[in-house]
Amino acid sequence: MNTITGISTEAIQSVADGWKSDIITMGYHAANRQWFTPLIDAWLDAIEGNAHTNDNWKAGLLAVLRDSKSIRDALLLSVIDSRLTRDMLLGVAADPHTPETRELVGRTLTNGFENPDAKPDCERFARAFLTLIDLSAASDEPEYESQPLAAAAWLAWWAGDKDAGMLASAALAIDEENSLATLVLAAGNRHPAYLG
Repeated sequence: MNTITGISTEAIQSVADGWKSDIITMGYHAANRQWFTPLIDAWLDAIEGNAHTNDNWKAGLLAVLRDSKSIRDALLLSVIDSRLTRDMLLGVAADPHTPETRELVGRTLTNGFENPDAKPDCERFARAFLTLIDLSAASDEPEYESQPLAAAAWLAWWAGDKDAGMLASAALAIDEENSLATLVLAAGNRHPAYLG
């Protein structure tokens, strides 16, 4: 896996500005679907171990992760249940408040947490974790680090890694309102059933 280096704040902000402009002109759902589709495709390629010809998607992902918790949630769901399709994940990311999306998220998390046979794919899990860690270090602006760190903390917690709290605390040091990092710290020693 290639590590991510030096994504400029200008590149990230340019993506964020384009996305927000399209939300105004196209509407929330249409803009999210347009912007999130290539990002989810690239993410799925990365966690499957497929190489990319460029790293433009990483600036895009950093830009939207800061402001969209739904895309962060879609990324995490893609790791705990590899059977979720691209379209299902896009629904989570772009249309998070529909009844279908809420049911899918609830069912996936409940099954992943309570079913001892719901073990994540270890290689996919590791690639996702490392990609999130690399993303958190890619920008020279701390404001873009908190969400990737919190997502990595959540994956570490899901895997039973004792460093989950450290990662969550680092995310909260950047953004004290990071709800996912707070959740990881609150979960403590409670872990998914597959860990025994």
